[in-house]
This record gives sequence, structure tokens and C-alpha cells, in this order.
Amino acid sequence: MQLLSHRREPFREYIINWQEHAVGASMVYSYRSTEYTRETYPSSLHFHDYYELVIYVGGDIRYICENASWLPRFGDIILIPPGKLHMSMINNSATHYTRYVFYFFANAFDAVDAGALLHFIHQPEISQYYFSLSPKAMEELLMLLGQLDQAYARGTKEDQALALAYTLQVFYLLNKPADRSPRSDSYLPASVMEIQRYLDEHFLEISSVSDVAAHFFYSREYVSRLFKKYLNTTVADYVLKRRISYSQQLMETDLSLADICFHSGFGSVSSFIRSFKSIMGMSPSKYRRMQQEIAQ
Repeated sequence: MQLLSHRREPFREYIINWQEHAVGASMVYSYRSTEYTRETYPSSLHFHDYYELVIYVGGDIRYICENASWLPRFGDIILIPPGKLHMSMINNSATHYTRYVFYFFANAFDAVDAGALLHFIHQPEISQYYFSLSPKAMEELLMLLGQLDQAYARGTKEDQALALAYTLQVFYLLNKPADRSPRSDSYLPASVMEIQRYLDEHFLEISSVSDVAAHFFYSREYVSRLFKKYLNTTVADYVLKRRISYSQQLMETDLSLADICFHSGFGSVSSFIRSFKSIMGMSPSKYRRMQQEIAQ
């Protein structure tokens, strides 16, 4: 999964004990248990074009995805779909954050004729990005993940095959609706959520934070402070990432890159290419080629 590199590179100095394992060509698995401070925690609003599934174990962490925010509990499952702006933030000066992470494309299990194990990612009860498992299911899940880590630690070819078998069992468990229950919290202030919704609806035409401030009769400084405090970003950065995410969707159509540029709210092809490359780590044309290869 080459596209993972654009997300990891800015924080490589903080990646101390992450070991990532390829599960076929379209999935990566990683167990992470890391000591963080506010200065070392990689908190940044971002998106990607694959699914991210986090099995939360512990840590004083807050998650944000689109207009939803929550403080996870042991055993919560966080599922971030492609193109969704999200981040996590540390709540105190330091914490030890432990989680299991899977990154995957929707075709991750097609090669072994097990695509049905990903049907749960489209179910309406988990449309708000996170859910919980029953205590019994969580106990079984942690046992499977422990066995998965042991298989990767041994590292033989036979154990690679065994790791795939454990991964399939993990997703089989996640796919059982009887063991799932939705969660619905929100820790974002109403003012932040209102501004987010406005940006989500008008990101193609918004040109500055002044446009947003004028719509809500706020000062530019107030809007900027809100976004920095609760989303650790700026309005301009939020709008830019919305546009790039939208352009990725348009690349699945027959539109030319020039048309995609202007449909995504950019004033020139050069600014589109420069902005796309700064976020995705590659040009739009290279990204489109890789997108087409994945779809084949």
C-alpha cells in the first residue's frame, strides 16, 4: 500500500515501535503502543483514500471525524471511510496510547474470495464512524489479535499464511451484527460544528476565513481561534483538504485533470497540482494512474 507513505512521512521521528505488516496487496496491519506528550503526538486533520479501522485499547485520546467527536472506551472500534476528514488529539500533557490498526481498500479480501467480510463497513448502524462490541466478542477479538501478533513475530512463510487466517477471523467477528452496538457522543461545540457544516457545503466557493466570519457575524480572529483549538488547523487548510478530497472522487470519472481542477474550486491547474502534491505526496496524474491500478 504505497499511499500510506504520504501520511507517515511527516511524523517518522515519532514512530518508535510501530511494525506494519502487509496483509496481501490491499491491507496493512499494525499494533501500536506508544508513550506520547503534547509535543510528540502527531495530531493533524487529514484524510486518505483507504479505510482506517482502529481497535482502541487505552490512552487519553479524543477522536474527531467530520462533525462527530468522542472519547473512546476500551474496545471501541473506530472506522474511518475514505475521504473523511479526521484526527485524534491527546487530552493531557502525556499519555500511553495503545491500539490495533488496519488500513485497507474495499477490495482487500477479493483475492481470497472473502469480500463478504467487509460488508459491515457499509452498514447504517456504524455510519457515525465508531461502534462497540459485546464483552464476549471483545474478548475473542483480543485473543485473535494476540495470535496475529505472535504469527507475525515468528515470521515464517507458514506464519504469514496463518496471519492471513487470523485476519480473516478478526473481520468475520467484526461483521457479526449481533455483537455490534453504535456509539453517539459529541464533544465539539455547536459553533464549531455549524462552521464545519457551512464549509462542507460551500468549500468550492469560499475564498478566505473572512467569508466564513461574515456569514456567521463572527470576527475572523474568533473563527480562527475555534478551528485551532478544536481541530488544530486553519479554515484555509480545511477548505484545501476538502477540495483535494473532492478532486480524488472526480478522478473516478472521465473528466480531464484540467476539468477536475476547476470543478474542485481551484483557480489554475498549476495551483491544483502544487496543492495536490503537497497533501498527497504525488502529482494528480500519478495518483490517477495508481487509482486505476488498484481498481483493476
